[in-house]
This record gives sequence, C-alpha cells and structure tokens, in this order.
Amino acid sequence: DKIGETKSMPSVINLGAGEDYTIREYYEKIAQVMGFGGEIISLPSKSVGMKRKLMDSELAASHGWNPKTDLDSGLLKTIERYREDLKELDAKG
Repeated sequence: DKIGETKSMPSVINLGAGEDYTIREYYEKIAQVMGFGGEIISLPSKSVGMKRKLMDSELAASHGWNPKTDLDSGLLKTIERYREDLKELDAKG
C-alpha cells in the first residue's frame, strides 16, 4: 500500500472524486442534505471567484489513494458531525 509510504509523498495533496460541480450544485446538495426548503438566491453582481470546483487527485492516486466516499455521503456525514458538535457545545453552555 503506497499510502503508508509517506516519505515519498509531497506535503500537500489535493483530494477529490474527479467529479466536476458548479458552486450552485454544491449549495443545492448541501441544502438538500440539511433539509433546507428555501430558495437559494444568487447575486451575480456580488459574485467573486470560481464558478466550478474540480480537484485533481492524480498525484494522490499515484500514491495508491482513491475516494471511498461520494459527495452526498460525505456531506451527510459532515453535517451530522457538525450538528453533534453543536449539541455538545449547547450542553456545555
């Protein structure tokens, strides 16, 4: 397993599933996972930055890495963890 061979790996590696999404598609996926039923409003006059985001994972793949979690599952796990952390913070007061 090449991932265990960290000496030959660079200190920074992009990780992604090789799927291209627009920023709006990310917003829509997050809204769906969170159960948000409202409207997502774009303000083109305020838009700055990239319209799409695709991570190049070729370097990571060359070291034996491949994605095991799809975007929807990853978002769900992340949001569930975030909600758990919020509950813990609320409990601490």
